[in-house]
Amino acid sequence: MATIVNVIWFDEHYDSPENIGYINDLKGFPNLKIKCFRQIEEGMNFIKEIEFEETDIIINGKLYREFIKLFKDEIKEIFIIPKIIIFTKNENEFKQNNYEYINYINHPFYGLGGVKTTFKEIRDFILKPLNKKIMNRDDEGNLTFEYIDCKEKLYYPVLYKALIDTTRIDNIDLFTRKVNEKYKNNCSQTKNLLKSIENIQNIPIELLSKYYARLYTSESDDGNSFYSDINKDLRENKRDNYLSFIKILYEGIKTKSLPLGSNNILYRGTKLTNEEINKIINYINNKKEGLPGAIVFSKTFLSFSKEQKIALNFLRNQKNNNLLNKVLFILEKDNNIDYNLSTHADIEKISFYPNEKEVLFFPFSSFEIKEIKKVNDKGENIYIIKLFYLGKYIKQLENNMDSNKIPDSEYKQQIIKSGLITKVEPVEDTPKNINKKYENYKKEINNNNDMNYILSEIEIKENDIYKDVRIINSYEEYCGKNKGPIYDIYKNENEIKNNIVIKIGETIIPFSYFHKFKEKGRYTIKYIFKNNLTNTNHMFSSSSSIIKIDLSNFNTKNVTNMWNMFYGCSSLKKIILTNFNTENVVYMVGMFKGCSLLTDINLSSFNTQKVISMNSMFAGCLSLANINLSNFSTQNIKDLGYMFYGCSYLQIVDLSNFNTQNGTLMNDMFGKCPYLRRDNIKTNDIKIKNLIN
Repeated sequence: MATIVNVIWFDEHYDSPENIGYINDLKGFPNLKIKCFRQIEEGMNFIKEIEFEETDIIINGKLYREFIKLFKDEIKEIFIIPKIIIFTKNENEFKQNNYEYINYINHPFYGLGGVKTTFKEIRDFILKPLNKKIMNRDDEGNLTFEYIDCKEKLYYPVLYKALIDTTRIDNIDLFTRKVNEKYKNNCSQTKNLLKSIENIQNIPIELLSKYYARLYTSESDDGNSFYSDINKDLRENKRDNYLSFIKILYEGIKTKSLPLGSNNILYRGTKLTNEEINKIINYINNKKEGLPGAIVFSKTFLSFSKEQKIALNFLRNQKNNNLLNKVLFILEKDNNIDYNLSTHADIEKISFYPNEKEVLFFPFSSFEIKEIKKVNDKGENIYIIKLFYLGKYIKQLENNMDSNKIPDSEYKQQIIKSGLITKVEPVEDTPKNINKKYENYKKEINNNNDMNYILSEIEIKENDIYKDVRIINSYEEYCGKNKGPIYDIYKNENEIKNNIVIKIGETIIPFSYFHKFKEKGRYTIKYIFKNNLTNTNHMFSSSSSIIKIDLSNFNTKNVTNMWNMFYGCSSLKKIILTNFNTENVVYMVGMFKGCSLLTDINLSSFNTQKVISMNSMFAGCLSLANINLSNFSTQNIKDLGYMFYGCSYLQIVDLSNFNTQNGTLMNDMFGKCPYLRRDNIKTNDIKIKNLIN
């Protein structure tokens, strides 16, 4: 079956005689679907509706700058991997006019088209056949066959799955640097992808998971492949090296940026010993009612294909070994597998080699063996083994992860000895589990009468139970450590970690950026500070479960930096800023960015005399209808760019005290504010008035 490719053409004059000729030429190829747009925004809405299909985007060079700006803003909602092709008659002139955006043309993930000066170059690029490489990755790992004859044995594969679920996405930057160092002289596929991951700041998990899934499929010329090294370490039980990597992919599944493969029957060709074949037969024959009997799981990644012939070709291309039997695993489809349960991703459109039609199963995935039979295919004997998901058992057991709920048995001791149980067992809120420094803090706090604190309210939904829910943040936690010469401007890790006690309800918990809640509902969190902070940047960034924050008892007199303080608090509905002291604050960049449910905000306590940047301060506050900043002083402001960008419901703004006559940057200050009219901006500043038609 031929691959269908979307071709999206952006050109203000796509209906000119010359362009109509080009488009009709492409329409002559039945595997191409052509769509043309004059307006970038209209076309972007169409692109956001496409999911995981091959897409080529042709852009008239005059529209490229506008396209890239919008594409970067909308990337979280785009789930295709397009090839961007620039069509221009003069390549040198185009590059001179767009030098700051040139890197996007050759971006290794979605910019594989480049600049074309003739239609023939475009057509040849679009019609270039896909690479014909067929699955040759050696990811067989250690296939483990278990006989489930008692209920507690099911906890072993369940715990492996839970190990992924409960792992935090820590040290992504550190992991990337280690991998980059190891593969910096590898093939261009690996090298370019790693360079992009390293250079993109605050890359959203939706895109990061796709980068890493693509990275897994990269090949090298010397055999030192990223995927082969990962699976070697996993076989040798060095899983900690790659838990962050696995977790990133797993989060991609849960955010639906990586699609499931459970709606397809899947196939995998491999080889097994006579002993393994006989073991499976024996397990099936002795199956007990109500238990799966024989299961298979792997410590490594496993690749399946959506096409049987691809799996068989892979099997036949392997080296012959008379001691091994050829086996075709057939995994039945299961429409009931949901995104929270699944540990596999359809990476056909993400892979460097889409013809493999690959579905990638993450380490510790488990299957029930339903049937084994021997067939003769084209003169050779092949064992057909039918698999089913262990989903129904996992659903029953994964809420009982406390080791005290697992029945005592020799098998339980094996689980505990493996170290897995310590990874997923909830920490009890008892004094013996609280570090001594928290006991000392308790005394100091009691003596201080809890005078310096923040209150928040957090809502835990059904899907949040036993997951890592962010309750506080810091610059280092959000962006990674040692970010070059500007690092000291944002540094606040030691202040956060060494000066805070966190109470959930009446219970003090050991310091953590995350917490696992055992039940759904609303919880009150009290953040008590021993000393006054000087930096609060990123303090609650990405705390997407917090619905209310009260800062009326928080001493911010010494704070100079509030960069991204509430960035990405997408569930925040109410924020109390009474007595909030900002007299020494210099940076308010992105302070409320992405607080999309915030409908009202009282900033009358703000003193902005020392602030030099409010870039993106309210960007993405989708629900704010009006905002009063009449008390804001802008005498030292240098950057107001994107300040209200994307405030799509904003209608009234009071900037009566603003003065931008000192060369203040104001690019896209009111970008994407469709309801804001010039008459509804209260200001005497002509430059601000002129930003709105």
